Amino acid sequence: MNKKTKRLSNIAVMALILQGGLFWLCSMVTSSLSPAKDSPVRFILLAATSVLINLLPAFFMTRVAGKPDEDELRLLKAAQKPKTTDNISITAGSAALVFAIGLLYGKVFPDAITEIPVDGGTSVMMHMLMVVSMCVFPAVCEELLFRGAIASRLAIAGKTSAVIVSALMFGLAHFSAEVFPYAFFAGIIFGSVYFQTGSVKYSMIAHFFCNFTAYLFAFAKEVMTQSAYSTLEIVSLAAFLAAAVLLSFVNTRSTVDAFKRSDDHADAGAVITPLLAVYAVSFAVVILLRLI
Repeated sequence: MNKKTKRLSNIAVMALILQGGLFWLCSMVTSSLSPAKDSPVRFILLAATSVLINLLPAFFMTRVAGKPDEDELRLLKAAQKPKTTDNISITAGSAALVFAIGLLYGKVFPDAITEIPVDGGTSVMMHMLMVVSMCVFPAVCEELLFRGAIASRLAIAGKTSAVIVSALMFGLAHFSAEVFPYAFFAGIIFGSVYFQTGSVKYSMIAHFFCNFTAYLFAFAKEVMTQSAYSTLEIVSLAAFLAAAVLLSFVNTRSTVDAFKRSDDHADAGAVITPLLAVYAVSFAVVILLRLI
């Protein structure tokens, strides 16, 4: 099983190399067109980019890796199928935690915040276009790649290993030294949601919630006074953290059950291949060079 784990890990890295190439190509096309920051064309290109750079690598991963065998499917299943109410609780608590940490992270690293060109004069149609391109498409497409295609196949080395490695890949795929720590943390939480619920739709919902709430806060910042917005941030941070802590206690047992490791898994370290190490180091160097 170790040999198969190494093969799947290498295929995942190749899928992400493909993603990097597609990202570079899309960036070149967007730069050549030079759409205005608030132009509908920019957000249409953004949506198309999300689809292209995530779904093509996901398709590559699933095609080259082939269908999961019986052993993989057995190891991927939860020990006990969670109830819908448990899934909702897990998703809500995880989304609240990711967004609360995001609020704090944005205060410490403001350069990590994506600029959203919204204000009181933004039309309803532009709001809808931006929500679809910046919140819906990234949440759906990124979860299909990093959780649905990659984490699910690496689970034969243990779900914990799969969550950590897929989160590392997710963080590096943002191509930003400022964003990487937060994206890595978010990837761990979304991966945990995926394995606890057994469905990628719940990690999509958590991901979308974080994107959409960040969008709403960006809009609120433009239309509210500074003091009112600061109050909103403090109240929201306290509420989200309280919800995250409360729901984490409620979901403790389901989390432990989901990540129980059986003896017939591959070695946890089997997922760390030389190709993965080269990929991680190379992208880290590229990201750091962009800071110089």
